[in-house]
Formats: sequence, C-alpha cells, structure tokens
Amino acid sequence: MTPRSKKLRHRITNWLLPLGPFLVRLLGLTLRFRFEGEDRLQEIIATGQRVILASWHSRVILAACYMRELRPVVVMISRSRDGEYIAEIAERLGIDTIRGSSSRGGGTAVRELIDQIRGGKLAGHFVDGPRGPAGSIKPGIVYAAQHSGAWIIPFYGTAVTRFDTHSWDRMQVPLPFSRVLGRVGAPIAVPADLSREEFESIRKSVEEEMHRGYASLEAESKARQLPARATSDG
Repeated sequence: MTPRSKKLRHRITNWLLPLGPFLVRLLGLTLRFRFEGEDRLQEIIATGQRVILASWHSRVILAACYMRELRPVVVMISRSRDGEYIAEIAERLGIDTIRGSSSRGGGTAVRELIDQIRGGKLAGHFVDGPRGPAGSIKPGIVYAAQHSGAWIIPFYGTAVTRFDTHSWDRMQVPLPFSRVLGRVGAPIAVPADLSREEFESIRKSVEEEMHRGYASLEAESKARQLPARATSDG
C-alpha cells in the first residue's frame, strides 16, 4: 500500500468511524436470529459461573451484534491500527475492551482479562486473532480459563446471506435482513492444574470442537439459502 493510499484509507476510516456503532446497531435490528442454546447460556450466567465465549475472528460483526446485549461484557482486541478502530466501535456499543494480542502485549492483556472475569464480567474472545492463521486457536483463552475458573463456551454464528471479505480471516459481513443461525456450544471446563501436555491437549480439543461446530452450522446455512427476494424461512 502506497503512502497516498494509506492516507486515503485513514481519512475514510476517520470519517466512517463515528457511524460504526450506529451502523452495527441498525444492522443488528434487521437481522433475523435463530438461536439455539441461549437459554442454557443465560442459566449458566445466572448461577454465577464465569464464562468466556469463544468465536472465530471472522464473526466479529455477528458477535458484536449479540454480545452488546450481554452486559457487563469485556473482549480482548489487538493493539494494531485495525484493532484501534474495532475497539473504539466496541466501546461506543457499551462493550468494554482490553488491548493486547498474542503478537503484542498479550501477557498483560490476558492477566487483565482474568481480573475482569474474576470481577464478574462475561468475556468474549476471538480465538484465532488478530493475524491468524484462521481457525488456529491461540493458547491465551485456555490460560485465561485455567486461571480464572471460567468455562469456555463456543459461540457459533453465521449469516445465511452475506459477503466474505478478502482479509486473512475471510471476515463475514451479514447483509441487512439476513437470517442468522446462532448456536451456543457445550461448556468446556479447564482444570487449574495442568501439565504442558494436558494444556496443549485441551487447546487442541477446543480447536477441534469449534471446527466441528462451525462446519455443522455452515452446512445448515447452505441448506437454508433462498433467493434474495424470498421472505419465507423455508
């Protein structure tokens, strides 16, 4: 990217940023959610059990539309320039943020996340961010669950009508009035005492479970796709 194009992108982003929270709220109002397992999640939260919702980075928009209704909630976002934009939009939506990632400031951010979870906040975690590879879970979420006593609960979501960007994660942008299939996965407990091998085994099992969950949801989404003019849920 040339200096001129970077400057143009910066100007466009600064112009659009104030509209971000409004656009996300507006989009969320048009989306038609069909959500499985939400009652179970609410019951878990009501018992006082600590929770970390795990999602792919590519579903950050859908997660924002959903998690803004779950308060108090905190998410960890990278210190990159793009992360700066995402964090500001999240804050304006009422979602607390912690800045850091596996590549920059991750240790401090995870420790702060643990403190926030212990303090009673629900946590959201985009487990393969901020730079991927897509679908590869970083160890931070397992460490945070291990030291906070939180359950890891996969949060699956996919829009039936959307476009996927050309970013590393193929970020999914739902189209207005799209049907959205959502699902809360089974809770995954992480013991406080783990050997290195046990820690890695849990990380892999969470990763495999999320791949299975998203594959199942995507297959269901494709089976339910209808022409854009259709209004029936078929």
